Amino acid sequence: MIQKVKGEIVNEIDSLKNLKIQETLDTLLEMRNALKSLSNRIEHVEKRNLELKEKVFKLTQANKDQKKKNKKTRTKPSRTLELC
Repeated sequence: MIQKVKGEIVNEIDSLKNLKIQETLDTLLEMRNALKSLSNRIEHVEKRNLELKEKVFKLTQANKDQKKKNKKTRTKPSRTLELC
């Protein structure tokens, strides 16, 4: 009788340990998935940020080029053709 109760207690303890291990694994998997999701979102934001920086650079360069072009146009003497 005591052996039987002792065996049941051991089985119950093992069952509880396995349940606790499974709960811990489930929690770890949830955490891993959340970190993957966050990592993907960060990667997407960094990519978008880089695209925007490139666009700003191109617009800035185009603006500088336009200013240079305008400056050259203003400083050139105007040529007029005279017909005789």
